[in-house]
Amino acid sequence: MYFDDANKKYIILDIEGNSAQKENERKITQFAALIIQDNKVEEVNLMNRNVNYISPYVIKMTHISLHDCKDNGYSERHLVEEIHKLLSTCDLVYAYGCDFDKNILKLMFKKYKLPLLDVKWIDVINDVKKYLNPTKTKLSIAANEYGFDDTNFHNALVDCYATYHLMKTIEQVRSITIWYI
Repeated sequence: MYFDDANKKYIILDIEGNSAQKENERKITQFAALIIQDNKVEEVNLMNRNVNYISPYVIKMTHISLHDCKDNGYSERHLVEEIHKLLSTCDLVYAYGCDFDKNILKLMFKKYKLPLLDVKWIDVINDVKKYLNPTKTKLSIAANEYGFDDTNFHNALVDCYATYHLMKTIEQVRSITIWYI
């Protein structure tokens, strides 16, 4: 259903931001992706060292501090160029609640004068509602209800794996449903 063509390059992504109020101060703090191609999964996990502010609420949620970004991050320009290059080579992007991700990428691509990409996005939350019907659609709740054990949500890489887990669960549910029809 999701990864039917082994020759295609699929990406599951998640982005954490600094929660700045002003648009010109918004930054990507962490970008993570799972690249799925040839039935293999590869991780990408990048931070932005040019972040000057992360709200205390975001630090508490993500466990990402300014220190983490400064020590482990790329320059913002390099980070955005790497994301652009990665997305320009994929066939399909999956994300869970993708509006924030799409909007911040659009903002960053514009800032660095990179062309917008014509990549198809699928918001996995819609399939979770349709096929799984969890008590709540919040990623942490839905993923935990369906057996995902990691509890470090709002870490972009963990959120990618939680989304991947839900997608695999949907594939199992759909194959059982199809079998019994």
